[in-house]
Amino acid sequence: MNTQWLANKPWKVRDNTFLDLLSVGDTLTLVPESMPNPVFFTLQYTGKHTFWNGAIFYALGVKFPTISFQDSWDDSVAANAQAKGVQAEYQGVADQVRSAGGDPYTARLEGHIMFNGHFAIIRLFCFSGVQPNGNDWIAIDSRYAQYTPREDGTAHGDPP
Repeated sequence: MNTQWLANKPWKVRDNTFLDLLSVGDTLTLVPESMPNPVFFTLQYTGKHTFWNGAIFYALGVKFPTISFQDSWDDSVAANAQAKGVQAEYQGVADQVRSAGGDPYTARLEGHIMFNGHFAIIRLFCFSGVQPNGNDWIAIDSRYAQYTPREDGTAHGDPP
């Protein structure tokens, strides 16, 4: 899995549907432990949920899910009807990617955070240049060791 393009790239959370472990506007930066081929990344986090800061994510899998978008995410049109369709499109793709997460061959970064006394497994699915405007995209998925109202969910982000 080529992870060099992720190094030190800030990701701004654009949508947190079903995932209240992040807030819209939070920023995640994946700092590599070494270059040119990082094995793991340490997360630098800016936002109110400090349990993210310092989390370690390892590159796993080799098979990237095939995804495509008709529209690019555009914060400037977030309030209109077109944006709601774009949000639904991105949520649908995030759900598709999330369903592939159980396959051990699916390419992703995987780590964990401690949340409310329980570990949550976090999967980051990263795609370079996948939006029609050439922007990168990341989908975030969480899994909990025990059932909670926050058992799983998705969020996504783009470079700021």
